[in-house]
Amino acid sequence: MSDNFTELAVKQPTLTFNEQYLNPRFKDRTETPFEEITLADPANYAPTLEFARQPEFQGDYESYLELILERLRSVLLTLDPSEKYLFSHSSGADSRIVSGVMAQLRREGLASFDNVLFYCWGRPEAEALKGIMKAGGWDNFIINDDSKPDAFDVGVPDFPVGGWNPYTSQMKFWGDLDPSEYIFLSGAEGETFMRPYEAWVHSRGFFVERGESIHRLCNIFKGGFFPLLSYDVLELTMAMPKAWRNVKDPRMGRDKVRTDLVERVGLLDIPVDQAYYNFNFTEARKRQMVELYQSSKFRRDHGVELDFDDLFQNANGWNSRCWSFAVTVYEQLM
Repeated sequence: MSDNFTELAVKQPTLTFNEQYLNPRFKDRTETPFEEITLADPANYAPTLEFARQPEFQGDYESYLELILERLRSVLLTLDPSEKYLFSHSSGADSRIVSGVMAQLRREGLASFDNVLFYCWGRPEAEALKGIMKAGGWDNFIINDDSKPDAFDVGVPDFPVGGWNPYTSQMKFWGDLDPSEYIFLSGAEGETFMRPYEAWVHSRGFFVERGESIHRLCNIFKGGFFPLLSYDVLELTMAMPKAWRNVKDPRMGRDKVRTDLVERVGLLDIPVDQAYYNFNFTEARKRQMVELYQSSKFRRDHGVELDFDDLFQNANGWNSRCWSFAVTVYEQLM
């Protein structure tokens, strides 16, 4: 067992491509692009079984919100003051909830979080990020300059995506920073608020993968810290009564539970910026990506022709996943 797809693949005496992945409508759960490798089913893992059997929360709604924030406070107080953390902070609800609780803890003198660098992936979310930082009293933040050509350096052959994952899985969103110096802190995975256990455990989350990206990021960085995936918080989100789950709320365009949590930490009045990524593909990078696929062993073996217009327009689509697997995984292993 391993969390490294390539490591598992090279140990197999044979590798057989799973042709279900050639169907753009195929939804994988524990399958992988090689028939000899499967993902461990969380349903067979004892700690997650506890969440699956979690009884529904019996208290009132206001108590539920307060308990979530209290759990987050406890989780965030476990940050190691001797380590450096890079907090991937967007303009959305999940990041606001986490940093809002951090700001409360700092105002109460329980933690300084001076060792946390708040980091925004790019300019599209810059104005909201500035507002959130001002409201929280933070000045230790950076907004990545995504104006340069090939801004996130995706579409390269030597950064394996670890399965049937899009080239967004290659995004070097940390800019000029050295990720090995930081523990990666993220408010991502707010999907736990939206879906019951059975739907969430097999879903693709913020990173458009099923969890592989989190393991990979933890290896690229010095480690990883995901407060919303802590057992203390998951215990509550998985126990959310069905009537409260994923209720649409127009105030932020998110669900009501997370919107109410954002309101409680005082960050609701800052507009949410539309998130998108400025890949800024150069023509040279586009040509390279096309040539890499056209000459790939995957194309020769399976005769799959890509829609290259879609490849560059739909970063998380089927063509992106096929290109990434063919060039960065299949080419290296077969």
